[in-house]
Amino acid sequence: MRNKKNISGLTSKKYGLKTIILPALSVFFLCSLACAQNLLKNGDFSDLDGQKKPKDWIMNYEGNGLEGSTVIVPGPEGKKALKIECSKFPLTQNQKWIIIKQDSILKTRKGQKLLVSFWVKKEKITSPLIDVWLMNISPWSTIAKTTVPVSEKWEKVEAILTPNIDSENTRFELFFTEEGALYLSDISVTETDKEEIDFNPVRRKMEKNQLPAKEKNIIVNSGFETGIDGWGISDFDYTIAQIDNTQFFHGKKSVCLDFSEDKLPISYSDYPQSKKTVMQKIQFTGQGWLRLEKGAQYTLSLYGMANNENQNAVIGVYYMTKKKDSKTVSLSPQWKRYDVSFTAQDIFAFVFIDSSAKTYTEKIWIDAVQLEKSSAPSEYTPRFPAEMAIYAKRKGNIYYAGEEISVSLVKFFHDVSAKPKLSLSVIDYRSNVVFATQGPVSPEEGNKEIKLPVKENGYYTLSASVSGENYKYMLSIPFIIIYPYAEKYGAMNARFGINHSYYSDLAQEISREAGIGWIRDWSLKWDAVEHEQGKFDFSSADVFYSRAKKMNMKILSIFPDPAAAWAGTAPAEVKGKKLGDAFADLWYLPKEMNDYKNYVKRCIEQYSDTADAFEIINEPFKAQGWSVDEKYDLFLKAAKEACRAVDKNKKIMRTGLVYFKKNEANVLASRFSDLLSEHIYPEYNDTKYFLQEISLIDNFFRSNSINQDIWVTEYGKYADDNPHFQYARFSHFLLNGDERTSAAYSIKYFTVMISHGISKIFFHSRTWPLGLNIMFNSAAFDMLFKYDLLPYKFFPACNAFSWLLPPGTAPGLAVNEAGPVFAYSFKRANDKALILWTDKQPVKLKSEIINNLNGIELYNMMGGRMEKLDSAGDEPVYLIGPAEKIDLLEKMLIQ
Repeated sequence: MRNKKNISGLTSKKYGLKTIILPALSVFFLCSLACAQNLLKNGDFSDLDGQKKPKDWIMNYEGNGLEGSTVIVPGPEGKKALKIECSKFPLTQNQKWIIIKQDSILKTRKGQKLLVSFWVKKEKITSPLIDVWLMNISPWSTIAKTTVPVSEKWEKVEAILTPNIDSENTRFELFFTEEGALYLSDISVTETDKEEIDFNPVRRKMEKNQLPAKEKNIIVNSGFETGIDGWGISDFDYTIAQIDNTQFFHGKKSVCLDFSEDKLPISYSDYPQSKKTVMQKIQFTGQGWLRLEKGAQYTLSLYGMANNENQNAVIGVYYMTKKKDSKTVSLSPQWKRYDVSFTAQDIFAFVFIDSSAKTYTEKIWIDAVQLEKSSAPSEYTPRFPAEMAIYAKRKGNIYYAGEEISVSLVKFFHDVSAKPKLSLSVIDYRSNVVFATQGPVSPEEGNKEIKLPVKENGYYTLSASVSGENYKYMLSIPFIIIYPYAEKYGAMNARFGINHSYYSDLAQEISREAGIGWIRDWSLKWDAVEHEQGKFDFSSADVFYSRAKKMNMKILSIFPDPAAAWAGTAPAEVKGKKLGDAFADLWYLPKEMNDYKNYVKRCIEQYSDTADAFEIINEPFKAQGWSVDEKYDLFLKAAKEACRAVDKNKKIMRTGLVYFKKNEANVLASRFSDLLSEHIYPEYNDTKYFLQEISLIDNFFRSNSINQDIWVTEYGKYADDNPHFQYARFSHFLLNGDERTSAAYSIKYFTVMISHGISKIFFHSRTWPLGLNIMFNSAAFDMLFKYDLLPYKFFPACNAFSWLLPPGTAPGLAVNEAGPVFAYSFKRANDKALILWTDKQPVKLKSEIINNLNGIELYNMMGGRMEKLDSAGDEPVYLIGPAEKIDLLEKMLIQ
């Protein structure tokens, strides 16, 4: 049985209604090391026993109800292969695996780099990944783990595992968790001296597509003549950097970093500790990665100035390998050139300038930045004779339906004789070209607004090609057209929320346009607000509650831990000991439940004007020395009594069904609460599978005669069409597919959920800044924004769902859940909406349906108007019209 707790620094995540451990190490496509010794036995399956099974290998179908078989079959390149087939894999809440393993054969050393290599293909398995684990048998723990891609064709895959302990008692295993067949051939584990970063798949794609620049200065917009384009602040998604056209060394502009206290970025984080941070140290960087020649000599130079004497700054380059070359310089009130020369340690790097506030009066100016392949600085030269940049109308590149869509084209001619040609094109979220034009650009025109003949809601990408004599470069910005949801509805009866408030005000404000009206707030941890008995301090929590109130957002308060340090029954030896990302002593029972009740009561009193619901303990699998089945109801009873003493209209929320082993305890938890919290992370694209998971809740309610409102307090389905290199192996991205597909299935799942008793859905989000170039975490927990605060394709899809099923819309009604055309109807204020789709393959609609679409408004999943509808496809579509017309269509869709 797998250990479901955090071990060896792994991250616990949720898959549907089940808790599993996601892979934390890296997948790489490597070249095999010839003649290296295989640390496994019989990896080529050449040695068979009397039953024609490969010796030294153990095949297990672990879990109730699993059925399958294994057989040797022909493999790739004339090799033998093992076919492992699972013919029956029942869907239950119990964990199950189909495993091939070797025990006590592979020996490991801590820090050793092991190259895992094998051939693999699949049949009928939907997951694009296969798990590879290296375990310590006794005591049971994870030594290393990763995932490898698998498709219907034979492919040789390779991965690096780095053991975290010395062990001679290991288990090497590969496994999958669904019906279908897995084919394996030529499995080997060998020692290697390769480095992880060299085989990062995103990096390898960059190596192929991004060649070293031919120009002397490889930095674009190095003099800031076209604004801030291509530059930003490393730590946050908005910038204190402003263009200054009164101070400059070269051209007509420079960039000014103003360290006044009211200009510095502010970060908010409610987990693991609640804090508001004013960032005093700022890293100003070029956005994206520059291609260098490893081992070549380079010089970075810039002109700098400060308003005070001896303002220190650090200039340099930061490599993708996390190494850097830098130099500390002292700026003064006069323009002066500063430089640092170095030998490139990697082929990818970005330029940075670090400085910090000490008196909150500092200002520094930067101009004429140059990175050249040279051992010393030469005369400053802009990269291109004509530079251009494109800017959207507002932050987040958001436009509203019905307004004119235009962008600003900013130009600067270093050479007035240059005659570049500008080619513009706009593609939609399906990569269809919706607009294209081209023509010459001259310095006489000046900057101008370019109107784009794009009207329908959706996600678009504007690309521009600038070409001249001996040079050519590309510009690209995404933009979205959405409904003005925040302006019209605010947080009124909002269906969506965010788990953890956003780290920046800008991100929090923009998120409201997607229909986000709630925050699941973590700032009321018992040990934080009552660190000593009877002494309550809400100063930290006040920051988050007042911030939500200012933004007109509602709060779901969570009391995540069962104890405070002073109130718990933890033994002295576990005080302050880490338990995953929590503390062990805070997960013991309190000495007195009256202390817990008083804590809850004081919190409800403090924030009764902002919070409407209060959740009792997050994911209690961390419970220490107590059983959820036997003790959790005590917390609910105490919280319910506290709530009634303050405001009987406030609601108490229980934890999810999965944390109980006994049905009677699960039922009791619902009796003592008003709301049910569930966490859903569907890393798959399959409506019927999702319906099976939702049926677990339906069946529990039905069999126990329970009628309770359900809130999904953590939902996550993440995708990125162009992931940052640090997210190259983020399992959600790999499993969910492209942004369009992932967005489509989220809309499908939302439709299912609000038709099965779920009224609110909170998107699980990070609690750290997005960052620029270097990410702060290898997990990309954000459904709405990319790391530079530009929207994902899910954003306009979520906005359309919120707008087309606005506040006041009744819960959905399942019209057809058998497929192949899934359909759900919703009663709006004055009419009805019908949402329908298929999974993967389109299905032509019946002629009687097509003939009855007159008077029906048709919208795609982004909220764009459709002229006709002949087929249902993988993207949900909205049909909105008079109730009698939708009722007629419903009858035609019922199977």
